Amino acid sequence: MSENDNVSITFRVDSRRVDQLRIIAAEQGMSLNLLVSHILSSYLEWESIAPKAGLAIVQKEVIKAFVNQMGDDELKKTAIKAADSFLETLLLMTGKKDVDSVLFVLRSKFKRSGFTIRSFEETDGRKILVQHDMGNKVSIFFKMYVERLINNAGSPVKIDTTDKSLIIEIPN
Repeated sequence: MSENDNVSITFRVDSRRVDQLRIIAAEQGMSLNLLVSHILSSYLEWESIAPKAGLAIVQKEVIKAFVNQMGDDELKKTAIKAADSFLETLLLMTGKKDVDSVLFVLRSKFKRSGFTIRSFEETDGRKILVQHDMGNKVSIFFKMYVERLINNAGSPVKIDTTDKSLIIEIPN
């Protein structure tokens, strides 16, 4: 079988769960089949691996509190240390250490954190907008963290911030 071959398979699922899935699929404007496919992909690409790679879900308010208590030097050291240690996580989750892998994992982390993410392909590179609504100091932390991650993957990057968002530009 090739990577894109589809297979029909039958599962037994509690009817209440199927009803919940149908509601979610309708709310998102997709078929039940597509929603289940997304759920399986998400599990295989993230939920089954992320905890083993040291990733955890943390409330935004906890992150904001910790970041806002840090001085500028501590903030920079923490962002760089976290980005440098991310290599093992990246390799475990994707098997690679390139910009596309970094962006895949970052998008997944940001999406699961409830951030709004928009990506644009431009003639001179890629632009990714990340809206987090967590304040200026968190933006500064994420800027240093993401900049180090992308640089560690061998690519230059330009990141601008607001108190609510990051604008990440990666040249071709």
